[in-house]
Amino acid sequence: MRELSPKFANFTILAFILMMTACVMDPVDLVQFLDDEKVIEIIESSKGTIILATGSEGNPGSRKVTGLTAGKYYLIEKQNADMSFSLHGFAKSNGTLSLLVDIGKLTGTEISSLENDVTYMVKSAAAATGNISYSWSSGLYNDTAPTNAGVITITADSGVTEYTIKFPSEYEDQQKVKVSSPANSLIPTSDDSINLDVNTKTDIVFYDSINGTLAFLGVVIQTRPALNINLTPYTPPPQVSIPDITIGSVAISDIENSKNSADYTRTINIANPAGMSEITWKYGNTTLNSSVAGITINTYNSVAGAQLIINFKGDGVTDMGMNCIGEHVYTVTAKSGGITWSAIFAITVTAVP
Repeated sequence: MRELSPKFANFTILAFILMMTACVMDPVDLVQFLDDEKVIEIIESSKGTIILATGSEGNPGSRKVTGLTAGKYYLIEKQNADMSFSLHGFAKSNGTLSLLVDIGKLTGTEISSLENDVTYMVKSAAAATGNISYSWSSGLYNDTAPTNAGVITITADSGVTEYTIKFPSEYEDQQKVKVSSPANSLIPTSDDSINLDVNTKTDIVFYDSINGTLAFLGVVIQTRPALNINLTPYTPPPQVSIPDITIGSVAISDIENSKNSADYTRTINIANPAGMSEITWKYGNTTLNSSVAGITINTYNSVAGAQLIINFKGDGVTDMGMNCIGEHVYTVTAKSGGITWSAIFAITVTAVP
């Protein structure tokens, strides 16, 4: 006996259901009948599905590909008569097809608007890897940032409003689009970099028309968190047996806890420096002196070197990491009456929420 095709069998079942509904049950509205989930499932299964080539991502469905991953960029290639593949379109965020400029991260798990019984190749964008170069202040300064899952994060310096991101060499001659809100924009193929503002998050998607692949680079540029600097007491280890210097009050008068504050200094005084000499201030094992940008050693109560002023915006202070978040230990030593005196104190730098 000749075997019935699945499509014919499905239509036969549907006809049988319709006949039984009309004969046995009360009459059913045709629109209501066609909206029934089981009826829709039978109709859809009779239409067939798309065909996915070997190596394609996703699962074949009726006029769509399913089983994709939300949050990825996708391209779709269509098989030609000679069995080769050519670009069919890029997926928009809603799963419909578009041109390159309308590409978006998929919010669902399907791409629609495809044809059944046609072979497609679906590919997601690869994440950029390695270190990405960037510059600011019209190229006067430059640095690199490592990629993490295709994304680099740049913490903006005070006063900098824009950064120039250098594209990796392998992407320079590819078609590319800046993906952002409210609309995407094409970048000229000849460009090898892009300017981005601070406090932005942007993806740049690259299309390699020769190899038929996508890649993306995400760039997050954030402002440096505000800092809160506190002077905290510090207890010397028991093995320190030399007498301690009394550290006087620290000149802190309602200064703004901000990276951009005009007053960004802390002043530490030796309260009773009379008769002291050879006063030395240290940060860790590094001796501090006025040649370090951001450090000032002054006379206090008529004693040279009895006052330390730290400007946490100073380049030298920054280079030594004194304004990094955490506890920083300082030591001051002095001689008086043939005895070496010392004091240890800590300055804690924390991020303001």
